[in-house]
Amino acid sequence: QRDANGLNVAATYTAIFTENADITINYVASTGGIVAPGTETIAPVTENAAGSTATANAGYTFVKWIDELGTEVTTAAIFVPQRDANGLNVAATYTAIFTANEDTQYKIETYLQANGVYPSSGSITTMNDGITDQEKTVTPGAIEGYTFDTSAENVLTATIAGDGSTVFKLYYKMIYTIQYVAGSNGSLTGGNRTDSKLYGDTFSAAPTPVANSGYNFSSWSPTLPGIEDTVTQSAVYTAIFTSSGGGGGGGTNIVDEPIPLAPLNMIDHFAYIQGYDDGLVRPEGNVTREEVAAVFFRLLDSTYRETIRTTDEDFGDVAENRWSVKHIGTLANGQVITGYPDGSFRPGSNITRAELAAIASRFSELTPSESSPFSDISGNWAEDYIVSAAEKGWVSGYADGTFKPDQYITRAEFVTLVNNVLAREVKEENILPEAITFPDLAKDKWYYEDMEEAANTHLYERLDDGSEMWTELYAPTNEM
Repeated sequence: QRDANGLNVAATYTAIFTENADITINYVASTGGIVAPGTETIAPVTENAAGSTATANAGYTFVKWIDELGTEVTTAAIFVPQRDANGLNVAATYTAIFTANEDTQYKIETYLQANGVYPSSGSITTMNDGITDQEKTVTPGAIEGYTFDTSAENVLTATIAGDGSTVFKLYYKMIYTIQYVAGSNGSLTGGNRTDSKLYGDTFSAAPTPVANSGYNFSSWSPTLPGIEDTVTQSAVYTAIFTSSGGGGGGGTNIVDEPIPLAPLNMIDHFAYIQGYDDGLVRPEGNVTREEVAAVFFRLLDSTYRETIRTTDEDFGDVAENRWSVKHIGTLANGQVITGYPDGSFRPGSNITRAELAAIASRFSELTPSESSPFSDISGNWAEDYIVSAAEKGWVSGYADGTFKPDQYITRAEFVTLVNNVLAREVKEENILPEAITFPDLAKDKWYYEDMEEAANTHLYERLDDGSEMWTELYAPTNEM
């Protein structure tokens, strides 16, 4: 405007500008992670955005940042927004996208019943196919010799935790086999029979023995259980038939011909037992006849083994493609093992304490004794073998003075006998720390040292007390 005198006058005028209001940038995390900071408020021109960092939760992976339109702005976890085309910071919301991992770990604990009781801890299998925060259901698989226990506190369905802490629990009952077989000179109504039973089940009625002409049914061996007895272990009951002819008391005397001794490898301490696919070694489980054949096959002197090696055998129940056919064929050819009067070998049947004592006798001359150290073996077919094995210190009985010849031998009892035969002995303090161990083999068990001796191939030095000092573990080179 003109001045008070109505004149235009020389002057300088300044235009004053103020910065627009601060803008807010929001940072948001999708499921599976966090962002920090979650928001920042800055001036549109005079301040710079600091940005935000995306961090994935356990079991998730950061993928990208997107804008409000869903457009990717960066795949870097640290994100700093850029100014717009006019050079201004603008209000916006950016979202960090996370995805659930599809290889999240979880564990499956498997509990195998023994003697009607489940262990306090199961064998653990770690899996890597879980999807974080998604529900998963596992399907119980088949385990030979066991059946899934639907009445137990199984955990089959759970949400997979991103930190790998999810545990499924599967419980299996042991299946016991009760076999009824006919001895020589007779049969059973309906044929030989095998019943599958669970611990605590009652026994089914035994089939009726039928004697051949000229023979009578004598007895069951061992004696059949009573009607109120329950199943606590597998068993084989054999119907015994004797001649009905007069004079001499009947029956048939079988005279064993001399059998050549089979030499064992007493020098190299190869491992001769392995764990199962689930990682357990089951020291208190039973041992089958074919497992025993496989062990002694591995322990034979290698030169001698080649002289008797064969897959030919005359047993009607050992197929040509059975995993143990070379073990059974070779040991049968060397007369280390024999079958039953009916021509079978029963490879999958558990072996008794008497049968194992008889097999062990094939590796050393019988040691006679004037008296029996056990109260329950008099007249047993394997009495001489049992007495000899006891005299050599290979086997021992029970606190009540019995040997229980018809009881199935456990894996722990078996390796103890084998170690005694081979003069293999190690004390806990002389077992190398890197030795193979098993989750179901506790150090406080009586059989810990014998099981470790049997499961590890090692070099050793013999100590003054006859035990070993392990000096090195190495990969086994003996044939399995």
